[in-house]
Order: sequence, then structure tokens, then C-alpha cells
Amino acid sequence: MSSRFIRFFVLALLLLLIPSFIYLSHTRVGLVRNPQTGEWMVGGAMQSKQGYDPVWMKGPATTPYYDMGGLDKIIKSMPNPTLSVTEQPNPLPPIRPVVERPVDGAYAPEMTNATAKAELGRSTWRFLHTMMARFPEHPTKEQSENLREFLHLFSLLYPCGDCAAHFQQMLKEWPPQVLSRKNAELWLCNLHNKVNKRLKKPEFDCAKLNETYDCGCGPEQPGSVSLVNPQEATGMAKIMPIGVA
Repeated sequence: MSSRFIRFFVLALLLLLIPSFIYLSHTRVGLVRNPQTGEWMVGGAMQSKQGYDPVWMKGPATTPYYDMGGLDKIIKSMPNPTLSVTEQPNPLPPIRPVVERPVDGAYAPEMTNATAKAELGRSTWRFLHTMMARFPEHPTKEQSENLREFLHLFSLLYPCGDCAAHFQQMLKEWPPQVLSRKNAELWLCNLHNKVNKRLKKPEFDCAKLNETYDCGCGPEQPGSVSLVNPQEATGMAKIMPIGVA
């Protein structure tokens, strides 16, 4: 009687322990929370995404664990195609078109020798006043444009850099008057007086231009000078042959 009872007790105990052992031996699948995003995920999906984590899964270490934290940082740093350009984390700067600026400024450096600068200035004013005095009294449109272009190039090529920069500024404020000889003469004389005022020099009497800057050429004789057609000018220098004794 007692042996039957013992066998019955052992059989009942086995019937209770075997299902419990089978149930506990399998990995429990449930919801787990991602510590980075805070989202709830199925344990199997969590394992397939990040590998087997012994801290999370509490199971046998049969599957290797791969840390995917670096990949998450790379994915977060990539721009989202659904966002606009202004909403990107690091938007690229816009490409600006290249704009060519007009030529401005002197080609020569500053002239530091005061004596040489003063001598150059006196020679330059004499040259310019004499040129205006010999300019055609009633110039053609081409002649007027040539004078205007000459003054612009002169302001770039003048050997005194600081003087050239000041001359360019005056050309912008008081553009050249090139429609007649008288206009050109008075315009240059007015410009000369502005320079004299800046240098604290006495004002020049523009009525005495011909007396002060006399080129010594004598009265004009129209037709006495042979003119060269600009269209026929080739710019080639003619070298005269040199005889060898």
C-alpha cells in the first residue's frame, strides 16, 4: 500500500515539474523598452535589431551581441529627405555667383618721396593744361570719347599711386567735360583748384590759362598737320635701315 502511494506521489510530482521545466527553459518573449528612443518593442524584434543582449534577454549566450550605437549616430546625422533645406541639421551654404568687378584703383604704389611727387605733379598739370589747350575747339564724337577714355586710363597708369587714387575719386565726382575745348579747359582748371585747396595752395586764375601754360606752338593753321586715319593705323613701328660704312 505504501509503495503504491510513493509511486503515485512521484508520478504526480513529475507531471508538475516537467511542464514547469519546459516553460522556464524557453525564452520569454515580451515587450521591452529601447533605452535610446523610449519606444516599446517585441523582444524578438529587439534581438534582431541589436543582436543578443545578455542584460536584456537573461538567456544563454548562444547569439553574439553587436553594439549598434555607432550606427544609430550615423543614421541620425544623415539628412532627412522629407525635410526642407532650411530644416536640415547642417544645411549646405548656397552657391554664390561670381561677379566680375570693374577695374578700379591705381596700378602704381604710393610715392613716398615728397620732392619727386611735387615735381611730377607740376609736370603733369603742365602737360594736361597744354593738352586741353590744343584739343579741337569743336571735336567730333570720336574725339570727345578718346579724351574721356584717355583721362580714365591716365588715372590708372599715373606713377604716383596715392595721387592716382585721389584723381579717380575726382573723376567720379566731377566727370570730364569733353564736348568742346573751352569746356575741357575750364573743367581741368576747376579740378586743379580743388587739388590746390586740398593742399592749401592759392587758387589759380582760370582766365590766365593760355598765359601760364603757353605751349609755344603759335597760331593754329587748320590743315597744316597731316592726320592719320585710325582705321589705317596698324601700330607697327617702321625701323629705318642703318647703313654700315
